[in-house]
Amino acid sequence: MPSKHGTFISLLAALLTITPLKATLIRAVNLVSLTTRADIIAIGEVTSVENRGATTLDLGGGPLQAKHFVAYLRMDQVLKGNIPPGAQILDFTVPQAPIGIHGVAPGQYGIFFLSEDQSLLRFTDPMYPSLPAPRKAKLPSATVLDQVTALLGQVLQSPEVSDTERVEALDALGRLETNLARDTLLQALSNPSENIRLDVARTLVARNDISGLGIVEEALVHPSKLSTIMISNLAGSLGGLKDWRAVPALKRLLDTNDQRIIKGVVIALRQSGSADALEPLARLLTNSDEQVRYYAVVGMGEITRQDEWTPAFDEFQKNEAKYLSYWRDWATSNLPQDTTK
Repeated sequence: MPSKHGTFISLLAALLTITPLKATLIRAVNLVSLTTRADIIAIGEVTSVENRGATTLDLGGGPLQAKHFVAYLRMDQVLKGNIPPGAQILDFTVPQAPIGIHGVAPGQYGIFFLSEDQSLLRFTDPMYPSLPAPRKAKLPSATVLDQVTALLGQVLQSPEVSDTERVEALDALGRLETNLARDTLLQALSNPSENIRLDVARTLVARNDISGLGIVEEALVHPSKLSTIMISNLAGSLGGLKDWRAVPALKRLLDTNDQRIIKGVVIALRQSGSADALEPLARLLTNSDEQVRYYAVVGMGEITRQDEWTPAFDEFQKNEAKYLSYWRDWATSNLPQDTTK
């Protein structure tokens, strides 16, 4: 992305009005890194947790008030590492400030990513001490990463897991760029639960996979039975699309006249890089939202490679009328007249 568009990161966050289904995390989970760095990866259950009192934690920015815990873990299956059976002691610290570091609770079942520290075990990544796993999990004969992927797929299909666990599994799979992760998500599209199908479809769309776009489009065109949260999540997932083949569906979604949807659509149209996106982008030059108008301008500028008419956001704010006038005139001269209205 050109340096003059450095404001796109904050702008993208503002445009994608996704309401998360769990607490916002500071850093996204990286399964490749997590499975590589962990000394021990095991499926098991936290049997008990002991609060050892107040302490401090220094993450490089000075000491933070925190609490020290010791937990005991029963390991049912080991994916990586070599440890004796029985209870294992986990030592961890949780800051009082909500910065994305959290611990585990008694009865929690999942895949634990651990590092050895003398006689104790610590979480490899304090932000992601574990990921959900089904009880009586079936481990395929595969690499550790593929085994973790398969377990997360079993979470999606299990009727016994919570909604929070299912969302955690979807989030991890959605960020994993492997063929098995994609195949696992595609398989979950056949789940009999409509909400699960919608969540899987939006996860695919958010990772620029149009396999889920038909389901997302149909739901957004007929949203009467959807919750506000689901509509926002489906609409926000559109901003992950970069595939030119999505343009026809994106054009149809503009007819919903729903600003939540339009914000995702305008991002995807710009990212498509397709000349077919110019007509719908031209229509959005008159949108009531300033950021949508800006993204329409930038999209048209990038697709036609007119850098001089592709401003940074602050420049657009200062001279919006100039840029809008130019691109409206350009659309009138270069696009079919009956499709620029």
